[in-house]
Amino acid sequence: MGEPRIYDQTGDYHMAMWRALSKLMAPLKIAFVAWNAETTCILLESLAIDNADQVKRYDRSRGRITLKDGTEIYGVHDHRRLEGLYFDQIIVADDYRRRTFYVCNDLLKDLEYQCQHSCVPEEYRYQLYDIGQEAPRDGYI
Repeated sequence: MGEPRIYDQTGDYHMAMWRALSKLMAPLKIAFVAWNAETTCILLESLAIDNADQVKRYDRSRGRITLKDGTEIYGVHDHRRLEGLYFDQIIVADDYRRRTFYVCNDLLKDLEYQCQHSCVPEEYRYQLYDIGQEAPRDGYI
């Protein structure tokens, strides 16, 4: 007995395989999250500048970076930007205070839900973009 075959609604095996493979070969969509809208925009621009050799296009008005390999990085700061999108990976911009995890907890849960069918292994789905502020040495925040 041969391999099990996949068929789409019309019964066409080749179209079903083409759709499945095109989804696997699609460029990654990455959500970039910080603790508020202003910080998200500033850090997204900083990310584009830091990786200028890999950036194909940076659209500041839409909050989107397109890399040369086709990967798209979306700046997400509220639930309205999530409709109709799915993401493969989430980059959380934060410092030693971990404010993003506290302030945007519901947003991060929604993003995690949208990553259910990601092609990225689960252990690599969350990435931390450390903005480099260190904790004060005297213990006060």
